[in-house]
Amino acid sequence: MKVRYLAQQHENLQLGPLLLEALSNEAGKPTRVVIVSAFASRGTISRFKKVLSDLSEGGTDVSVVVGVDMGGTSKEVLEELAKWPVKVFVFKNRRAGVTFHPKIYLIECATTADITV
Repeated sequence: MKVRYLAQQHENLQLGPLLLEALSNEAGKPTRVVIVSAFASRGTISRFKKVLSDLSEGGTDVSVVVGVDMGGTSKEVLEELAKWPVKVFVFKNRRAGVTFHPKIYLIECATTADITV
């Protein structure tokens, strides 16, 4: 098992580009992709739309779970995600004072898997 520590401010290890690279790896096409995120922005989903749509249409099981607590994911983002050919789940925590706030990314291939938490 290989473990890496990622910090958004570190110039060589930013999560977005690393995820896009793993999703686009021709040597090991993902069989399953699961993205769980507290919030999703328009900019973020626009960066991932093509690769996730292409994977799903090519047979990869793609699931996206986004939270709407604290208004972090806009109505426009949810409407856009609903158009994608992937499974989309929207999560709202009903408990007062509690926020759904995970960040989990699973990219599973035939013989390997990457998980980022």
